[in-house]
Amino acid sequence: MTKDYQLEMKLSIVKKMADSETESLKIKHRKYTLKFKQEVILYAKQNSVNAAANKFGIHLKSVQEWKKQEARLIDIQNPKKRFRLEGNGRKI
Repeated sequence: MTKDYQLEMKLSIVKKMADSETESLKIKHRKYTLKFKQEVILYAKQNSVNAAANKFGIHLKSVQEWKKQEARLIDIQNPKKRFRLEGNGRKI
């Protein structure tokens, strides 16, 4: 084997290792329906924010933010079809 070939093989191995490490570091964004958010809020009111986060497998901060938006989230008419509140999202 030539030195160039050996060097290429080592570089490809290092690149594969780096790719696998960065894949695990990527942030996974999840999208929750308004109906799901309403269920979490109701559970958090009955128990606690921490208990709701643990039961539904979501981050504590998400439950806290949804509780702040509680009045607007509960008033939505068709929660199955929507993911965001009015006025949120990308501005066109």
